[in-house]
Amino acid sequence: MRKTFHLFTNFGLNKIINTPYNIKHHDIFKKQNGIVCAGSSGIGAGIVSVLASYGANITTFSRNTDKLLMVKNEILNKTGNEINIIKADLSSKNDLLNVIKSSRERYGSIDFLVMNYGDPKVDEFLNLSDDDWEYNINMMLMSTINLTKWALEDMIKSKNGRIIYVTSMTTKNPLKIFAISNTLRSGIVALGKTLSIELAPKNITVNSISQGYFYTDRLKTL
Repeated sequence: MRKTFHLFTNFGLNKIINTPYNIKHHDIFKKQNGIVCAGSSGIGAGIVSVLASYGANITTFSRNTDKLLMVKNEILNKTGNEINIIKADLSSKNDLLNVIKSSRERYGSIDFLVMNYGDPKVDEFLNLSDDDWEYNINMMLMSTINLTKWALEDMIKSKNGRIIYVTSMTTKNPLKIFAISNTLRSGIVALGKTLSIELAPKNITVNSISQGYFYTDRLKTL
């Protein structure tokens, strides 16, 4: 397991996502069970697709069942790997508990977690309401805290695990009208650094990826 995840963390998701489907698959993640958040489109769907093509057992979720089914069917047709999908909202603690339950029932112990997120609201600071902040704190920060905590139950038992937080370049260079994203993603990176120190003795690594631009539907709207 250590060898395969070493490849995952060192090469970086942004490079792996661009790997074409027609590569020679070696099943380097075969029998590795993981959760990838917000996998129905964009970067999340790319991560799910590539990990599944390498043999990983993936559970992913979003609020859009139709898009999830499209991703599932495309991956099945291209790789023969049938991923586990569930409708869930990142901002809902109960929904996330159901994701954990679904993953364990389908595959068993959780070996890795990829925290990817929905789109935080973009607007100038003075235009943001308390509800905007509360929803996005739950969707980004609290989801990270809770899913990490629950996934660690399995990883600590198995004495191995990998956690990756997909954030943004705004953690290093904050952008105008991105107050929510700038603030919460920076907090997630700080959490990842803290956990990387605390969990290293347990053979569990935690990495954050502050990726740049990808030409997704989200980027087209900005």
